[in-house]
Amino acid sequence: MNPPKAATARKGDTGSGRAPGRGSEELISGSEAVAHAVRLADVDVITAYPIRPYDTVMQYVSKMIADGDFDCEFIVAESEHSQFEIVKHASAVGARVFVGSSGVGWFYAFEALAVTAGLRLPMVAMVGNRALDDPGAFGVE
Repeated sequence: MNPPKAATARKGDTGSGRAPGRGSEELISGSEAVAHAVRLADVDVITAYPIRPYDTVMQYVSKMIADGDFDCEFIVAESEHSQFEIVKHASAVGARVFVGSSGVGWFYAFEALAVTAGLRLPMVAMVGNRALDDPGAFGVE
């Protein structure tokens, strides 16, 4: 049984515009697929803050940077709010940016998101699927 096309990527694909059907295919996770999409989007600035499932994407992206497959500024922020503020300002000066979070992280970053949208600044973002925990809830996932 062949894996679904949406779950495969061309091994060694660098976005060079090669004809489809060349090269081997391999099964990859959704997080790795997002990391490849970020690389192909050729972003200039990426911010990271550990929150599932975004942290897995950042592991794949940081490996691409370390291996020399991807050239960008990779900034580890101290909170989701800071993370979104960094990309807001980078976008304001013309950088192509990528950011992501999930669940309550998006709520924590809402102030920066509202201003980013109000200024019509472009931003590539990953919205991770995660439960919204009420205060004091532990282990609902």
